[in-house]
Amino acid sequence: MLSRHYRPGTGWGRAFAGVLSSLFVEEGLVLLDPGDPALAPLAAPVHRRALTDAASIASALVERAATLEASGFHAGVHVRPGAPLSFFHPEGAGGPRYRLAKDTDGFVEVGGARRRTLPELLAGLDRDPASFTTSALLRPILQDTWLPTIAYVGGPAEVAYFAQLQPIYAAFDVAMPIVVPRAQLRLLERPTRLALSRRGLTAAEAIRPLDDPVTLTMPVSPEPSDGERLTRRLVAGVDRLLDEAAPEVAAAGERAAKALEKTRRAMSRSAVKLGRSVDRAVSLRDREAVSELEGIRARLFPRGVPQERFFAPASFCARYGQRAFIDRVLAAAEPLRTGFHDVIL
Repeated sequence: MLSRHYRPGTGWGRAFAGVLSSLFVEEGLVLLDPGDPALAPLAAPVHRRALTDAASIASALVERAATLEASGFHAGVHVRPGAPLSFFHPEGAGGPRYRLAKDTDGFVEVGGARRRTLPELLAGLDRDPASFTTSALLRPILQDTWLPTIAYVGGPAEVAYFAQLQPIYAAFDVAMPIVVPRAQLRLLERPTRLALSRRGLTAAEAIRPLDDPVTLTMPVSPEPSDGERLTRRLVAGVDRLLDEAAPEVAAAGERAAKALEKTRRAMSRSAVKLGRSVDRAVSLRDREAVSELEGIRARLFPRGVPQERFFAPASFCARYGQRAFIDRVLAAAEPLRTGFHDVIL
């Protein structure tokens, strides 16, 4: 299936679209390429406003970013004062694109050598609408102008930068959609499930840092671990000593008696913490355990990122069948459910 679409002479976008269409043929997925020459004239009004109102739009976005950051949030997309949100392709749609930065009497191509006045850019837009493309912040305006949108389903990064977009929607007189987090799925294949079972861990526990005491729990055993035995001895010793001191403490009054019980709880927590540290040290010394955990993490959290940002679906489709795999994923993608959901393969 991949070889049918990824062929010499076929662009990356068209090949990718062909694969998606094949995978979701039963759903009737509709794909829209904003670079299609037939659609370029329909994008021209959006780029015209982005150019002519660049200063006011950028100013509103800078203010919005400052508000977000003052509230403890991060503005994911940096906005440069006075810069339009459209990219310019001076050699046409097939040529390189340049970001435009505000200059004294117009704009300058960032990374290029030429300066452009606003009338010059607008004339170029009229002559060849395909010579302008959208930035990340302008793209939602284009899609919602063409296809009025009730709700936008996006991943964590898309949802985060939508927090910046309110001023742009207002500037373009476009209704802002409801933003819905997309499903986040974690695929559990049989080897992974078996390894998790041997370790007595859930998938969520296994992706914690390797020095986390929960992650490095040894396989379930009826016998207490070294750390547990140490904790029990320490707690028993503390209880014995405090019980011996209890009559003397009680004679000092209720406040002293409460202080004794508080001390008992604090020392018990410290003993538990020490026992866990001992078990963690033993587990880290167990090369086989660490190796197995690293293998589990490589499948569940490859290179420190979620599977969805690392694995492509092709290998899973090849192993489990295209339609079977897609059906399993769609069935697990419950609307409006937050957090990661495990999918058994």
